[in-house]
Amino acid sequence: MIFDIFGIITVNISKVIWIQRVTRNENPFYIKSEHKIKLKEKHAFSDKELLEELSRWIRVNKNVPDWPNSILSRFGSLPAMLLASKDELQNGLELSEKESANIKLFHEVCIRLLKEKIYNCDILKNKYMLINYLIAHLSRKQTECFYIYFLDHKGVVLQESLQGIGTVNTTSLYIREVTKSALQCNASQIIMVHNHPTGVAKPSEVDIKLTEMVVHALKVVDIKVVDHLIIGNGCYFSFEENSLITPSNINPAT
Repeated sequence: MIFDIFGIITVNISKVIWIQRVTRNENPFYIKSEHKIKLKEKHAFSDKELLEELSRWIRVNKNVPDWPNSILSRFGSLPAMLLASKDELQNGLELSEKESANIKLFHEVCIRLLKEKIYNCDILKNKYMLINYLIAHLSRKQTECFYIYFLDHKGVVLQESLQGIGTVNTTSLYIREVTKSALQCNASQIIMVHNHPTGVAKPSEVDIKLTEMVVHALKVVDIKVVDHLIIGNGCYFSFEENSLITPSNINPAT
């Protein structure tokens, strides 16, 4: 499942393009007149229309006449294209190194906009905001990254902390570091997050054992683990949604 993780910023991107009050010949960000009225409507652009407009900035080589359809045929959607690796973008699409770098640059802008939304709100009541950001940020990463999100008692994110890169270490030293960081920022609860480079968002026995260890360790200092999210390629798995997060009910997913 791929979320509509970039639809929420379409209007903002369109407004940036629209304020360039010049003609098509003077500016690559010119928007077709039939698209202007859509700037007033959220999610008004189709993926193809948005790709057509973005192609004036993303594309360097103009030799592929139907680039938007080529993208949609290969990846299925604009979000799926942005989540693709540089190698996937260049393979079979006649994209140069510069063109694929431009796409990844736009992807990074999307990530920054999504990240901004996870702060200053009750993330437990708006968990989709965190999930959208995490999918944009961690999907298709080649290296496993482990994050902790420290929350206050109202569910507001206090801090995002990268705790490890590579295979997750289940030693007591790792648990102590998580506990220490939680106490230092005065967190009342945490969300554990890591990605699976395989793209499959399903917990392993190591994931489940690690979650159990963290839950029990933080319970001693009255800090609650509210969820452990595993991010795959455009998808996620939630321990909380699958009733795997409580100390008495941590079992492998079936």
